[in-house]
Amino acid sequence: MHVVAKENDGREIDFFVFDVEGTLVQHYKMKEKDHYRIAGLSRGTYVYRVFSGDEETATGKFEIR
Repeated sequence: MHVVAKENDGREIDFFVFDVEGTLVQHYKMKEKDHYRIAGLSRGTYVYRVFSGDEETATGKFEIR
């Protein structure tokens, strides 16, 4: 899975990945247009949350098969 940071008024964002139990498994600090490849996760369902400062800007789920 690839993650791309969209334009965010030049601010850095925090991209968090949690397992279904709520344990943080990965964290990326990203600037505009940064690209990261999420790798090394075991099979299962994960939740991501994106923050710009204290404001949550996106959330969702994805599955590794």
